[in-house]
Amino acid sequence: MRILILFILVIFTGCGRHSEDTVVTQMRVRTMQTRTYVGQEAKKVSKEVIAVLQDQGYMVKNISHELGVITAELDTNIEKFSSKFWSYLFSGKNARWKKHSVVEITSNITEEQGRTKVRINLLVRVFDNLGRVVNIHQILEEEAYTDFFNQVQKGLLNN
Repeated sequence: MRILILFILVIFTGCGRHSEDTVVTQMRVRTMQTRTYVGQEAKKVSKEVIAVLQDQGYMVKNISHELGVITAELDTNIEKFSSKFWSYLFSGKNARWKKHSVVEITSNITEEQGRTKVRINLLVRVFDNLGRVVNIHQILEEEAYTDFFNQVQKGLLNN
């Protein structure tokens, strides 16, 4: 019996999270989401961010030059015939399946001492066929942020 209790304690102790991991992760995410452009005015960077968003198919929803905030959305149909088929087969009229997703991007642009800092945040909301939210998650793939910032950089160099 003591061995079983000791085994359970060891298992649960190994599953605990350390607060240091959370801080490092938050710092890494913030670094991944932020890029600084030296010698660029905030207005010019804002216009380029908007241009890149539109090039990627986003619908710009809100712009506040005063606050330096830009929000945009990209709707995507993610419905799969197989998901729909199996849902109807097993659930009938109550069938639910993933129908579409919305990628929301929020951009915060700040100008200070000849530098313009841009931070973007990507969030995905997945909806079912009834319009209910099924899943919400933040995009944490560094490649998505790097690609976006590289396109902004190219646009700034070309103008």
